[in-house]
Amino acid sequence: MRKFILFIIPLLLLGCSTTETLTTRTLYSFEYEGDLYEIMGVFNKTGEGSNLLQKRENSKIVSRARDYDQDGSIDEIQIGDISLEEANRIYNHGLNIALEQGKVKPDVNRRIYKHTLEGHDYSIQTMGLYQDEFFNLFTKTDSLTNKETYYTDLHADGTLDQIEGNALQLERIQKKYEEILKLGVKTGHITKKNNQYIVNLSFDYTSS
Repeated sequence: MRKFILFIIPLLLLGCSTTETLTTRTLYSFEYEGDLYEIMGVFNKTGEGSNLLQKRENSKIVSRARDYDQDGSIDEIQIGDISLEEANRIYNHGLNIALEQGKVKPDVNRRIYKHTLEGHDYSIQTMGLYQDEFFNLFTKTDSLTNKETYYTDLHADGTLDQIEGNALQLERIQKKYEEILKLGVKTGHITKKNNQYIVNLSFDYTSS
C-alpha cells in the first residue's frame, strides 16, 4: 500500500522504556459545526498505523473513532455517543480541509466508493479535477463471471448518460446507481454539492 505525507505537527510517544515501542504521531485540528475536532495519525517504527478522530471539551476527549487501515473510512466508535455515519461525515470534512490547505497529498486514484448489492459488486469512482470538471464512472462486476460493465454519469448529477443495452436495462442499472449513491451519502462516503455527487477521497498516510 502506497503511503502519503499528512499533517504538520510530529510528536513522539514512548511506550515502556525501550525503543521497540517508539511511536510517532501526527495531529491536525479543525472545526465542524462549531465544535473542535482532531485527526491523529499514530505510527509505529515500521510506518504502520491508524487514524483517530477525536472531539475534545475542556481538554477532555468526549468522543473517539478509529480508521484502522487509514483508508479514509471510520471503522469503529470507541468513545462517545456518535454513529458511524456521522463520524464519517466529520472525518471526511476534516480530510478535505486538510487537502485544501495542502497538508495531505492523496492518491488521485482513490476517490472510489464500493458496495455489494444482491450478490454483485458495484463501484462509483469520481474522475477528473475535483475543483473543475469531473464525472462519475459506475462499474458493475458480475458475481459469477467477474465481467465488468461500465457506465458513465458525465455530469455527476445522478443520471447515467452512456449505457449499452435496451431501455429496461437502463432503468434497472439507473435504480442501482441511485440506491448506491444514496447509501454513500448517508454513510458519509459521497458528498452531494451543487446537485452533483462526488466520492470523498480515501487516504493513506505516513508521518512527516
